[in-house]
Amino acid sequence: MNSKIKKFTEPPFWDNFLETEPLCKSLVENFASIKQESLRLKKFGILYGKFPVSEIKLKNHESLKFYIITKTVKWSIAPFFGSRYDTHARRRASKLMLLKADIGAVFIRLLCPKTYTLLRDLFKKKIVLNAYFTIASPGVHIKPHIHPISDGIHRMNIHLGICCDPEAKVTVGEETRTWEEGKLLAFKNSGPYRHSVEHKGTQDRLILIVELDVKYLEPYGVYKGERIKD
Repeated sequence: MNSKIKKFTEPPFWDNFLETEPLCKSLVENFASIKQESLRLKKFGILYGKFPVSEIKLKNHESLKFYIITKTVKWSIAPFFGSRYDTHARRRASKLMLLKADIGAVFIRLLCPKTYTLLRDLFKKKIVLNAYFTIASPGVHIKPHIHPISDGIHRMNIHLGICCDPEAKVTVGEETRTWEEGKLLAFKNSGPYRHSVEHKGTQDRLILIVELDVKYLEPYGVYKGERIKD
């Protein structure tokens, strides 16, 4: 099939493997434990990297160009594997930031043993490329973008809804969805479709994101595809 056709005919959201793929099934089956651990991390908020972003910072920091966030709004993450997952991220971060991410990841794994156990072996096999809890507070707006491809690897984002707000929405291509507690959604963060997030609700949206190597999902009919070029 012509690659130009492929990139426009594949679905924005991939639902076909969410009920059968072993890791996805495990995330849903262990949702109660994952939620408990994520709320434990939220209680120790210092473990989350907090990024209050002003318009001035947006002009001066290339890595923040996708985020339009007021001074009072925060987008926070708690990565399980620190700085080891992404060559692109390592290139754009300072040594101090990488060290803080690695130290923080140790505490995150200790405070979230069940979640870490579900991810550990697949990370060692380079099937899971990254995993983190992330909080978006009301007011967050992430412009449409495609995540940079790192090391030539295309990534599938698996999102597990934990604490959700119906007015917090993610758009991939022209399709918009909202997160639901204990349920999964999946899309490629490396394209072909751009994705964006807008939170117009009143409470924090908390989810677990797991990034999988797309090659692992080929038995389910997922293919690498092509990025849309302007």
